[in-house]
Amino acid sequence: MKTSLSAFVVGAGLVAVAGCGGSKTVAPDPTAEISCVVDGIALTPSSAVIHPGDSVHVLAIYRPCFGMPRTVAMQWQSSSPSVATVDPLEGVVRAYTRGVATIIATDPHDPNDKHAMVLVVE
Repeated sequence: MKTSLSAFVVGAGLVAVAGCGGSKTVAPDPTAEISCVVDGIALTPSSAVIHPGDSVHVLAIYRPCFGMPRTVAMQWQSSSPSVATVDPLEGVVRAYTRGVATIIATDPHDPNDKHAMVLVVE
């Protein structure tokens, strides 16, 4: 049987745990494993307009269930390498010629690719 719990920090050294059977305030167990669902991954910027020769750094930001958003490592590719290429590990996009390229970010742990649109204008 699976049980769903939510935990919230309520004060110095105390955590409130709420589930189907009510709630309780407890001292945290530093050896306990906490798993959570990531609220989502977003690319920033999600779109950009740049000129040939220019570059833009696209970041993958995720919001964990606890804590502040932070960047995550992704694998990057361009739908149109003749228009714009992207560093496969860093997400730096470099424009070459006028056109549109979709920058695709893949997280090995998430089957849903993320996309950013890059418009190259002269």
